[in-house]
Amino acid sequence: MMMGYYSAGWPFAALMMVLMIAFWGLVIWASIRLIRSLLHPRQSDSTSDLKPSVIEVLKRRYAAGEIGKEEFEAKKHDIS
Repeated sequence: MMMGYYSAGWPFAALMMVLMIAFWGLVIWASIRLIRSLLHPRQSDSTSDLKPSVIEVLKRRYAAGEIGKEEFEAKKHDIS
């Protein structure tokens, strides 16, 4: 009789099959997650810093002359 993997019988073979299915399932799941993250990156906190705040937009509009001082002060008061 041959010793080694085959001596354990069918329980060992079943366990190995389950582990192999789990391994390949994990590989496929990780690949899908990686591809999705590359195609659709999430916005992190560092990218949100690039967006101007509401008060900055208001200041730009006032500096460009789009709104007057009274409107600037009123909107600034509304924001705070």
